[in-house]
Amino acid sequence: MKLLYDTQADALDINLSDGIVARTEEIDAGTFVDLDAHGGLLAIEVLGPARRWPLEEIVERFSIDDEIAETLRAIRGTSVRLTLTETEPLVLA
Repeated sequence: MKLLYDTQADALDINLSDGIVARTEEIDAGTFVDLDAHGGLLAIEVLGPARRWPLEEIVERFSIDDEIAETLRAIRGTSVRLTLTETEPLVLA
């Protein structure tokens, strides 16, 4: 899992898997998921990640691994601002 935070856009990109994005679904007004051609979850984008975004809905709808879900729960709604760039992602094993 790679976390990328864009400070200018106040957007958190959570890359869960490599693959080609076939479609993007809007979960709420500031949360989007990228899916492959088979409906597999590739990434989550959260605008304004300090808010309470609908992680539990995403976990239930897209069968996220328990360990990854726990990591996402730990960062959801925090006011921590990651200052990472695309060339320096935070990689969580």
